[in-house]
Amino acid sequence: LRNQQQRIYRRIDQCRSLLAPIRKLPPEVLGRIFRLVCIENSAAAEIDCPAAHLSHVCAGWRDLARTTPSLWSHISINLYNTH
Repeated sequence: LRNQQQRIYRRIDQCRSLLAPIRKLPPEVLGRIFRLVCIENSAAAEIDCPAAHLSHVCAGWRDLARTTPSLWSHISINLYNTH
C-alpha cells in the first residue's frame, strides 16, 4: 500500500509540474529571458556558461537553448586561480 501511495504522490508531482506557469510562456519570451540571463551573468569563478546551465533544466529548455545562437555568444573564463 505504501508503494502504491508513493507512486501516486510521484504522479501528482509530475502532473503539478505540467501545470507550472512557466510552461505557458511562448518560446520567444522564454528565449528572451534566457538571453538576458546569459548577457547579465558575467561574474565567473572558473568557466561560466549560463546557457549550459539553462539547457540542463529539461528537454524543452535544452532544445530552446540549443536553437538560440545568441545565448552562446558569451562565455566567461577566469584564467586566474582564485583558490
